[in-house]
Amino acid sequence: MTRVQFDDLVARLEGRFARDGDRLKRSSLRWATLGYVTLAIYTVLCLGLVAGCVWLMVMHPGAATIKLGIFLGIAAGVLSVSIVRSLWTSLTAPEGREVSREEAPRLFEMIDSVSQSAGGVVFHKVLLTDELNASVVQVARAGIFGFYRNYLSLGVPLLDALTPEEFKSVIAHEFSHLSGADGKVSNWIYRIRQTWERVADEIFSQGSWLNAPLRGFFGWFWPRFHARAFLLSRANEYRADAFAAEVTSPGDCAKALQRIHLEARNLDEGFWAGMQGRLKRDPEPPSELYSEMLGFLGQPLPQEKKAKWLAQAFSSKTNNSDTHPGLRDRCAALGISGVSYDLPVVERTASEAFLGQDFAADARSAFSKRWFDFTVEGWKAQREEIEENRIKLRELEAGGIADREDEWKRIMLLGQIEGPDAIMGEVRAFVSRHPDHHLAAYVLGSHLLSEDDAEGLVHLENASESPELALDCMGEMAAFHDRNGDHAKLDGLVHKADEHDAQMLKTERIRNNISKKDKFAPHGLPEKRVAAIREVVSGQPAVRKAWLARREHEAFGNTRHFVLVLEIKHPWFKPTSASANMKVIHAVLDKIETDDAMIVIDTESRHKAIRKKVAKVPDCQIYLRGK
Repeated sequence: MTRVQFDDLVARLEGRFARDGDRLKRSSLRWATLGYVTLAIYTVLCLGLVAGCVWLMVMHPGAATIKLGIFLGIAAGVLSVSIVRSLWTSLTAPEGREVSREEAPRLFEMIDSVSQSAGGVVFHKVLLTDELNASVVQVARAGIFGFYRNYLSLGVPLLDALTPEEFKSVIAHEFSHLSGADGKVSNWIYRIRQTWERVADEIFSQGSWLNAPLRGFFGWFWPRFHARAFLLSRANEYRADAFAAEVTSPGDCAKALQRIHLEARNLDEGFWAGMQGRLKRDPEPPSELYSEMLGFLGQPLPQEKKAKWLAQAFSSKTNNSDTHPGLRDRCAALGISGVSYDLPVVERTASEAFLGQDFAADARSAFSKRWFDFTVEGWKAQREEIEENRIKLRELEAGGIADREDEWKRIMLLGQIEGPDAIMGEVRAFVSRHPDHHLAAYVLGSHLLSEDDAEGLVHLENASESPELALDCMGEMAAFHDRNGDHAKLDGLVHKADEHDAQMLKTERIRNNISKKDKFAPHGLPEKRVAAIREVVSGQPAVRKAWLARREHEAFGNTRHFVLVLEIKHPWFKPTSASANMKVIHAVLDKIETDDAMIVIDTESRHKAIRKKVAKVPDCQIYLRGK
């Protein structure tokens, strides 16, 4: 089912179950039951097939019956075990720093008050995390048989960003997901959605004929169940917001939603983006990262940036990629219409109110140490990579810029050293000289849209002519149209993305299945590129000859696809096998640096006809050992 078809299904169901949440819940439960019954029947049939195979081999022993019994029995047994295993798997317990009532009495006083309002919801563990988020997780210790433990995870950065009442509204929202019968049903449906995803992964990863009927069932069942569960989850988000507004106030709930959006974007575009500059400057990562984050969150956002970001958030359309509704719809459901540009500055943070300065500081130090220990080796490796790129850049410039690929490589090396902002002028100049270089157009277009410059749309339209870049381009353009309220163009991109997915499936089949019926042409690469490929090939002693040609097919469009044919002959004292040839092919593929699509094959029996056809292409032989 395509995205457009799924959206249409959700819209139809939304109309059918409007103002009738109980009916939607019953429908979701019926579909969930259908899924469980189908899995149970299929598992029983598989186990029955295993038993039948054993009986056949015991009662009628013979070469044919034993082979048939082993073949069918193992396949059925593996499938039934994989289904049961995927059903048994439970959610992983969240990680974090467990906090006790003695350590944070005011936090637990607030939790107790919200719990009382929520009907006595109990959490077995309260955890502090390093995220700008809060969440509840129910972990079943016995798979489908339950024995649940409730975890409440509270991000210290979230506590540092919100006022006490705003944070309390967030906690109330999370409590609501476990309160009452609706909460229990919703969480059960949520867990079933995850169960079906695991089962589907198991079934589709095997891809055998035995589970073909089950694959067909899931192809029909999953989108229809998912659409109902999706609507139920979204309705519960509204219900949780309404409960949060009762515990605090609609204004505090709306302000919390807006502030979280602002601070999340602020951290991404300000705090975390600034790490690139520190990476070049500092030999080690910051040792007190989360203390620095506290100071960053304490700086008021400029009014112009705050207004712009909130206006864009309120322009975004609620879509079916996330069960959480858009900010505008959530605030409207709370009775808050329009953008609150006068969002007040946080005078006293929730961390001060509920954790206390000393305990909060200890938690930040612990998270900072963990982040430092996790990051320090990668930080040093990235600094070493920057120095290696400096050397590569000097070597490239010393050897001369032979063609546009060298020119682009130089710009990319410079970007990896100095950062993307430093090279955009050169990228723009490069695109003006080489408008058919799709990757360069994508880099420029995505950068411009990140700064809300509509000129980027032109460059991404150009870059989308590349099948490999098209989906990324459409995603960037869709996000731009969404945050700027142009939903008509957004819907058009969704249709276009579905068409692109269908075309890509067709192209992938063509690209990955080379045959003698294909058309081949001279590769057309400059000598420097051919020399680089030749050097890689010559590094494999088993390769005797190599041919390079360009594949032609209308499905490829303007994208170049190449085939590299290798004649592989191993020494007489080494065993020759398909796996040995594949090791050589993979070694060659791993070392060839190219942005173009390339398939590498050998000259064994099934590829002999292709080699003969490629060999007829002028100037296609690029390597002959000994010459």
